[in-house]
Order: sequence, then C-alpha cells, then structure tokens
Amino acid sequence: EILESFNSEKVIIPASNQKLLTTAAILDHFGSDYQFETNIYGDGELERDIWKGNLIIKGSGDPSISGDL
Repeated sequence: EILESFNSEKVIIPASNQKLLTTAAILDHFGSDYQFETNIYGDGELERDIWKGNLIIKGSGDPSISGDL
C-alpha cells in the first residue's frame, strides 16, 4: 500500500538518495557524535610564507571530502 507519492513518475538522478543511504549507514554504525579525522602533513618547508614541498592528506573515510583536491 502506497501511503504517499510525489513526482513518482519523474526520472531523477539518484545522487541525493545515495547520500541519504550513506548518511543513514554512517549514523547507524558510528552514532551521531562521531567525527571523522583528516590529517594533513607537510613534507617540505616554509619559505617567506610560501610552502615549498608536498602536502599529504590522510583521511579516514569522511564522505564529505571528494577526490577532487
């Protein structure tokens, strides 16, 4: 039995639905107080307020960070 329907015939890109499922799974597994940790390390040195070297980003699965860094 369908209780509610809105634009049920409209074809949409499911990205938002996928985000909802990801968020629900993370909340269920980790709880609402969990915070992802992302560490940034430097391999180089600061010269006149300009970083000369590599930045290394080590994430822990935070879904809000994309691969486009």
